[in-house]
Amino acid sequence: MQKDLDPNKLKQLEERLARLSGSASNRKFLSWQELSSQNPKFPDLYTPPKMGQVVVFPGKFKWAAGVGGTALLAAAASLIFVFFLKNSPADESSSEVTKGAAVPLVPFSELLGEIQTSKGNNFILHLGETVQIALKKGDKIRPGDKILTADNGSVDLDFENKTWIRVASASLVQLTDLKKSDSSAIQTIGIEKGKVLATVGKLKKDSVFQIASGSYSTIVRGTTFSVSVDANGKQTVSVREGSVEIKNNSQESSESIYLESLKQVSISPDQVEPVISLGSKEEKELKALHTQVDLARENKLYEEYSRLELVRLEDGTELHGVILGQTETHLQFEGADGKIEIPITQILETEKIR
Repeated sequence: MQKDLDPNKLKQLEERLARLSGSASNRKFLSWQELSSQNPKFPDLYTPPKMGQVVVFPGKFKWAAGVGGTALLAAAASLIFVFFLKNSPADESSSEVTKGAAVPLVPFSELLGEIQTSKGNNFILHLGETVQIALKKGDKIRPGDKILTADNGSVDLDFENKTWIRVASASLVQLTDLKKSDSSAIQTIGIEKGKVLATVGKLKKDSVFQIASGSYSTIVRGTTFSVSVDANGKQTVSVREGSVEIKNNSQESSESIYLESLKQVSISPDQVEPVISLGSKEEKELKALHTQVDLARENKLYEEYSRLELVRLEDGTELHGVILGQTETHLQFEGADGKIEIPITQILETEKIR
């Protein structure tokens, strides 16, 4: 045994630790009964739970906070916080949260967009203002802004999270919600009339991108699609790539319509029409948008790095962008949809194209 682990020395240290220091022995500490009768120093930071409140975990157990239940309530509150992180806001209604359980707020900031092109006489109406301003390339878009396009006009918006929106002619659209955090982004675009086309890159976890009109919301996760609304309130959702979920916000039912690639559906105020194959007009329109977005982002990469490269994969996929670096196993690459890592074993060849 080492000297510093001598049992006698350890015993002496334990005896010293067991004795109160001089400052502690001269102080009087309040009992639990005395502490509980005092008002908290910072009441805004703590609200004591009321007796008899119930914490519910769906499909699990129900615990009542009664005698001796304070510690149990605190543990339950921490478990509820984990539950909310792993479920959508719609699931929150299935559990009763005690009023004293504080859930930390995620800090959000504005998710900014920029006008890339504005064809025709198009206008913007900022939130809280009454005067419309003519749109031009480079204008910044903020939450609450309304965009009005001319009968022969269109506007392209590029957002910092790699989503691109085209507001078609004769449209009135509001950027209802645009915000971001370190781990997610939330975008809600409301259509009063007209048409919106969108190409959405891979979103971060817990991110939401949706287009809302009337009672319906179209929710996506990485796709190229469009939503149009005619004068009678009839909506048509068309998907070229990826898939979307169409929810009826006015119904209590949780049923949704799931629309896959190369499909479209029309929804009138009183009925949902059968899902059909994507029309040729919509397919060409969405394909053109996707091609134009890729070219615009490739040009931005070229302006930043003064070069553009092609990475061809063994499965035939071709990626245009910039090679940033390489490890023993992966190639660091930035393309139109952002930065990715490509396994070297999947790469067939690379070449400089600009």
